Amino acid sequence: TYTPRLFGSVWAEARGVFSLTDYSGAEFDTAYQYIELGPSIRTKRIQVSALGNFSKRQLSNDDFSTSQGARLLIRTPLTSRTGLSFRVSASDIDYNDTNNRDGTLYSVGATVTRALDQQTFGAISFDVAQENTEDSVQENMRYTLGLSLSRELPLAITAQVSPYYTYRDYQTPNEAFLTDTETGLVETQLDQNYGVSISLTKRDWRVRSFAPIFTYRYAKTSSNLSLVEFDRHSFEFGLTRNF
Repeated sequence: TYTPRLFGSVWAEARGVFSLTDYSGAEFDTAYQYIELGPSIRTKRIQVSALGNFSKRQLSNDDFSTSQGARLLIRTPLTSRTGLSFRVSASDIDYNDTNNRDGTLYSVGATVTRALDQQTFGAISFDVAQENTEDSVQENMRYTLGLSLSRELPLAITAQVSPYYTYRDYQTPNEAFLTDTETGLVETQLDQNYGVSISLTKRDWRVRSFAPIFTYRYAKTSSNLSLVEFDRHSFEFGLTRNF
């Protein structure tokens, strides 16, 4: 993330992400790139950012999908200890080999942040997303609730716990996978995703001025379509620094 001041109350806001997953002994290694850039108006009472974005996914060294879109972010303090942010976005998604999934993703959400005391910071967020696709079976509405609580602990440790829950409702019955062989009735796909991440940052440890972050993540998807169900545990190590 890079946010230089241009002039007066006008700033630039830029972000970039690159992710590479190398599966041992498998042929489906994945890569993901994301960039966004745009102007940001910042005053004491409000921050408004208008950002264009582009992303690309690759699977087994082949292009899998690309997207381009825009985001509008509005942030304002409600009190000296409470803040509110609002976001709305739209992205056009193009899949290279599965054109039936091509479409547009619309999303709107809000987050309330609160400094509970000098050592504790909390946040609650809610997002709604609608995905429209060429194949109506893939169209879905998604609702996500997220919580976050971070606290400064002794020994220069910052701990953060972030649980979330997502409900995804597909809007067209799935005849290929969800037809009851006895009654002939066809169901729509319903997914539930939930999980939690737990992070520890050791602020007084430094690797060339970068502080280490240790993270455990758990994610689970349950569905009436068993093909998409999974449990995932992961441990991550990262480095962070503010410039």
